[in-house]
Amino acid sequence: GMEGKVTVLSTVNMKESQFDGPEVSWMEWSRQGHLLAVGGEDGTVWVWDAESALVVHVLTGHGAPCTAGAFGPAEILATGDASGVLYVWDTATGAVISRVVVSNDG
Repeated sequence: GMEGKVTVLSTVNMKESQFDGPEVSWMEWSRQGHLLAVGGEDGTVWVWDAESALVVHVLTGHGAPCTAGAFGPAEILATGDASGVLYVWDTATGAVISRVVVSNDG
């Protein structure tokens, strides 16, 4: 992981927003480049708006370190954690679209 510091600069006015939180597991830009998502070892996912450099959502639900994330079409975000739980998020509202639990029990 990476130390829990992320600095986001506005693409419009160069305003700076700083995140000083849990250790960072991953970072991902949306396909359109409007949003930046950051997954934390504490299971949270932080989503920034690139134009304003402001946090638009802190997504919670993962009970284990959030180890992966990827944007799909329409700025939908999929995230996964170390315990095998996957979430699909609507980044416009911060709402959970879907939750899937993957089991290795066979």
